[in-house]
Parts: sequence; structure tokens; C-alpha cells
Amino acid sequence: MKKMGANKEFVFDNFQSLLSECKSLRKKLGSANYSERIKFHKWMEKRQKLEITEDDCYEVELEYFDKKCLKQVIQIICNELLKLISPRKRKHAQKLICDFRLPSEKLSWERLNSVSSSQSLPIEGKNLCATCAKKISWWSFVSKNIDEQGNQFCSHSCREEFHHLICDKCNVKIFDTPYYINKEEREGIVCFDCASTKCLGCHKTILHSSDYFQKLLLGLEREKTRSSHSENYFPFCKSCQTKKISQTEEEE
Repeated sequence: MKKMGANKEFVFDNFQSLLSECKSLRKKLGSANYSERIKFHKWMEKRQKLEITEDDCYEVELEYFDKKCLKQVIQIICNELLKLISPRKRKHAQKLICDFRLPSEKLSWERLNSVSSSQSLPIEGKNLCATCAKKISWWSFVSKNIDEQGNQFCSHSCREEFHHLICDKCNVKIFDTPYYINKEEREGIVCFDCASTKCLGCHKTILHSSDYFQKLLLGLEREKTRSSHSENYFPFCKSCQTKKISQTEEEE
């Protein structure tokens, strides 16, 4: 069934109303001590309402003020959600949050917090801490708590959190070279202990396959087209794999 288009006045009123709601919610959540989970669910409700509002605006050509309202609503929702995500996980979370083809019910807290990137994403805004988005105090300006990229921080702990590498599987700080599940995007960070296993044949230490990690990280979900081989994963080094294939061929 074809959707019915809404009139321009209806569109403008909807965006204006939602923008007002977002501003009020931002003020409310900023003035009281709410948990991150509660804030997350409140902002996801607004994201879901934006999806419905956009559906109501089907086939309506947006005017300048409609587009301006829409842009402000998207900016507020995305920024407030990103404040709840740790700096290294924001890059991947931003892609998911700002992709409105993805329905809100598919964007769980766990999925948005599952994938780290090689580069931390700071919270944008004048005089805001790049990690926690708190207003920078005059003392922080005096102490010059700024990194080489020009990111400002309200404390030493926020600066450390911004730059530290944490394993996405075991949540332990990584001090040596990290391993990336998605090497092209440099996303999905794991430590050596989580990236390695023992060969079932010779017991030599080897790296897990990338397919093995795809199943562990919610944010790097692949379409369900895995073969029976990838579902029944058995870690073998190249030498033992060759021997196993040769033995199978001889038996046949």
C-alpha cells in the first residue's frame, strides 16, 4: 500500500515539536544524575520518533526551515548518544547511529559499545572535554591538559581513557601491538592473548581466523552466509592443515 504524503504545515510542526522535545530532554538529563543506560534509552526513543516523523513526511519536499530543524534534531540525538560511548568505540557507533536506514530497535547498547577503532573520536563542542563532554574549567586551561591533536581534557584520567587501547573481547588494557579484526577500517581491537590460540595438531601458538572474531563482536555482524566450515571452526596451523588435507585425500 502506498504511503500518504503529509502537508508542509504538518511536517514543520512535527520537526519543531521534536526539536523542542530534544532540547528539553538534553536539559533534563544534564541537570540530574541519570545512569548511562537510562540516558541511552531516552535518546533512542527520540531517534525512533524521528524515524516515524520522517515516514510521515513521505513525498513532501522539505522547505529550508524544515531541513534546518531536521538537521538540528539529528545533531542533538547523535551527539547525546555519542557522549555515552567511550572515545575509541564512537567512530563505529557513529556510523550505526547516523544511519537511519537501521531501525532503532536493532541498535542495542551492547552493539554500539562492542567495536573499538584505532582512532578515538572526540566530542565536538567549544570548551568541552574530548572524552566526557564536561565543560572545561579555567584550571584545565591553565594546566594546558591538551594532547598533540589539540583535544582538550578535564582531567588526566579522561586523557588516558581517550588514548588507551582496550581489548574488545576481554576489556583489558593493551600495552603491546593490537590486532584488528577489520584490518581495512582498523576496527575491532583485540589483544594478543585473545587473538591467539593453540593449534589442535602441533600445539603451536597461532592466530585465530577473522571469521572466528566476527561471531564474537556484535558490531561487526556479517550477513548469515557462513559456510559449514566457518561454523565448525577448528584452529590448525598451515602445516597441520596441509597434513590433514593430505590424509583426507589418501583415505578417499
